[in-house]
Amino acid sequence: MTSSFRVVFIAVLALAGPAATAQPGEPDPFAIFSPQPFQAQAEEQALPDRPAALHLDAAAYNEHRAPQTRDALVTRWQVEQFDLEGNRLGSAARDLVLGDRYVHDRDDGAGKVYDFATGRILTFSENGVLNRPIAGHVHRQMDTYNRFTAGGTRDEIAGPGGAVFERFWIESAMGVRINPAILEPRQLDSGRMEAPRTPDGPPIFSWMPSETGTPEQIDLLRRWMRHTLPIHQDVLDPFAQAAHLPQSFEFLVFSPSSPDGRRERWTLQDSIPVARDFPWTSEAQAPAAAYSASAEPLTRMLETGIAAAAVPEDAPSEGDFLRFAQYFAQGGDLPGRYLSLVQASHHFGACTPSESVSEICRMTSGSLASGLGNQEFERLSAAVNGGLGNAETMLDTLTPYRSRGDHAGAAANLLSAQAYAVRGNRYDVQALEAFARAAELDPHAPLTYWHAGRFAASRGDIETAWLLFDIAQSLRAATADTALRDAAALEQRLRAVSPDFFAPDADG
Repeated sequence: MTSSFRVVFIAVLALAGPAATAQPGEPDPFAIFSPQPFQAQAEEQALPDRPAALHLDAAAYNEHRAPQTRDALVTRWQVEQFDLEGNRLGSAARDLVLGDRYVHDRDDGAGKVYDFATGRILTFSENGVLNRPIAGHVHRQMDTYNRFTAGGTRDEIAGPGGAVFERFWIESAMGVRINPAILEPRQLDSGRMEAPRTPDGPPIFSWMPSETGTPEQIDLLRRWMRHTLPIHQDVLDPFAQAAHLPQSFEFLVFSPSSPDGRRERWTLQDSIPVARDFPWTSEAQAPAAAYSASAEPLTRMLETGIAAAAVPEDAPSEGDFLRFAQYFAQGGDLPGRYLSLVQASHHFGACTPSESVSEICRMTSGSLASGLGNQEFERLSAAVNGGLGNAETMLDTLTPYRSRGDHAGAAANLLSAQAYAVRGNRYDVQALEAFARAAELDPHAPLTYWHAGRFAASRGDIETAWLLFDIAQSLRAATADTALRDAAALEQRLRAVSPDFFAPDADG
């Protein structure tokens, strides 16, 4: 693996600076969340598609993934487990529907849908349908691999009860590896394919071809196996050239639940071509609380963001912010005017030197000029423009404004949240509360959710981070373009390490 790929495994998540302030110090060169500045003049660059995010209901989700066919193959598998001496440990049936760019795993009732067309994992639960991005799952797998293997530097990993596992088995469980595994593939006279690790060793994985299915369906099965079965990434490579589903496949597992090893055998019992609609038809969306965020303020943010993304027409316009600023100016509220214009930058981007200066930027410049000589205002503007280099000063300065119930209060809370984050883990509670307060005061500001997501990821809540990224990309403001480009860049880094978690290409 190249050095550029390797840095993903030793990443330390960096928190980006606010749109209106400077990033303290130099960005971490190993961070997969390296800061990306807002590009106000990047309209000529094609934007990635908006995600089929968690605010969509069934109808909107199906519209997002159109066009689609009703062609599907319903398969039933017999799954058997054996110890290494051949004693049977258990047996169960497993139903998989291989549809139009999705796999519906009906292991537990309605089960899960791995939708490679949209890059989503849908989980049917008693609370409704949970809609998560595949990228979040892959990021979690990489994070877990990184922690267990110290960025791929440990050859052996200690497990519970004193068990020690070779890194190969952690790579199998996580679907992530740094260097290609050494395998000795062979074909038996019976036609069965085997992949041992040594010429005379037992097969890690073996499979018997069949005449069932299509190349597209075997590709879907392989990508589903990457998500759900502890089979090493390189062992599944032969499936990429297969034309049909396997009649059976078998693999070896060493894990904390099977420290002495076990074999698992899957045998195709039945396969029926059908015409079937996409599985999510009319079931309700799951509420924000069902996503089990790591902290209550994050759940509040999800709830607020889901509601905002569903009504893009409610987002404030540039004209709205200009009227807010004029109102504050007429009342002599210079800090309110200035902070409301800072909040406008969280919607429309920071002001940059250009030939075409927006009315927002002109008014921002005017507010700075008109505040000269006002001690309170000068202290505020100096703290904000000074950035996060002196987070304590910023927090002290912003304290009187965080209780405001307007866009100025939203700006004060978002800037404070980032300042708390810079000060370290002991301020996590305050940071989370400030992020949530900023979202509640201005639900349509993409950068609030984007920065909160980066914060959540840096504190280990990767799943919630990607849901917040969902919201940031789904809102109808100019800075959502920043989130779209950055999220696409992050996904590309994840794809570069383990492409089989995703659709064959970026277009699905």
